[in-house]
Amino acid sequence: MKWNVKYFDELLSTNDKALDELCHTCVVAKKQTKGRGRCGRTWVSSEGNLFFSLVLEKPKTDAHLLSFVVALSVVECLKDLNAKLKWPNDILVNGKKVAGILLEAVDDKVIAGVGINTKVVPTGDFLYPVASLNGVYENEDLLHHILERLDENLYLLKEQGFLAIREKYFNFMLGISKQIKVQLPLEEVQGTLLGIALDGAMELKLNDSSIRLIRAGDVFLMNEGIKNE
Repeated sequence: MKWNVKYFDELLSTNDKALDELCHTCVVAKKQTKGRGRCGRTWVSSEGNLFFSLVLEKPKTDAHLLSFVVALSVVECLKDLNAKLKWPNDILVNGKKVAGILLEAVDDKVIAGVGINTKVVPTGDFLYPVASLNGVYENEDLLHHILERLDENLYLLKEQGFLAIREKYFNFMLGISKQIKVQLPLEEVQGTLLGIALDGAMELKLNDSSIRLIRAGDVFLMNEGIKNE
């Protein structure tokens, strides 16, 4: 797949700009003034880091699974740093978040916004500890490799389905068979992370041995150096 990569010095949000673009377009900005993350949170866009949005074709079903495909493509490019995935799509290095993904489905397109702290550690009050990649990769080189991996993983999804993506995802997934805490909108639950179902839901074994499927929530890895407040 040939990507049409468009560069901008400053945007309110790469996701907003991507709404006006055709599929297979990648919108990149040196600076975002109103970047956003999941659940309506602000994504602090420190200049020098990598911010881009991908315009993907919206599949007929299960568009949300593209979030796992994009996250996998990013973490595969950071494997030399022992990067890991925290469900559903946060990328961590040494227990600290270095990248996040926001997926938005609009009409016949899916916009996948990606923010990677390649050089600068953002400042602010965050849900998880954050870090940067300390300039190990140049932004343009890293973007090029991510797009290559994304093409391969999108093809894999098309040809073999989410089962093949899930298998690769498990190689990087944190917390499997360990105790975690999940903050839901109206409650907090704890249990053992079993894995993820074929619809992308987290499989959590509760203390009463029942299995609960969780499709949205903030995950905290217990005893892994991740703060729980």
